[in-house]
Amino acid sequence: MTEPPHPPFAVRFRSTGICQKEFRRGEKLGVIAYNPLMSGLLTGKHSRGMAAPGSRLADSPEYRQRYWSEENFNAAEECRKIAEKAGMTPVELALRWCAHQPGIDSVLLGASRESHLTPNMSAILGPPLPKDMAEACDQVWAHMSVGTRYRYYR
Repeated sequence: MTEPPHPPFAVRFRSTGICQKEFRRGEKLGVIAYNPLMSGLLTGKHSRGMAAPGSRLADSPEYRQRYWSEENFNAAEECRKIAEKAGMTPVELALRWCAHQPGIDSVLLGASRESHLTPNMSAILGPPLPKDMAEACDQVWAHMSVGTRYRYYR
């Protein structure tokens, strides 16, 4: 049995090549997106000056290199504004966006606390974002510098 690909996939990072329908159909694979909250950057728990103690961004140089940039903090702030305008949390916005992307079959959720599971599951199981919100999220991606997009499959 072939293991399904599980690329990092969030409003800011998209491993889109693996999500191509032609590839998936030919290989009979599903795609499991992981890290939809960018290691907590889209939750608001990190400040620009300091990662939350005990978090991956605080403890893992690899994760810090992947996500810790002024551009990503700016994008997280844009996502927060989009979510706030719609009366939802940035976490709900990010998870609903991810769960309803073409080519994504499942979203791998992580939670540092049990209390995170219920709202995260509700977001994943919720309806797709309204078109204008999805397009606003897509604009966050479109404004990202190509040089700051990391390559997962290296």
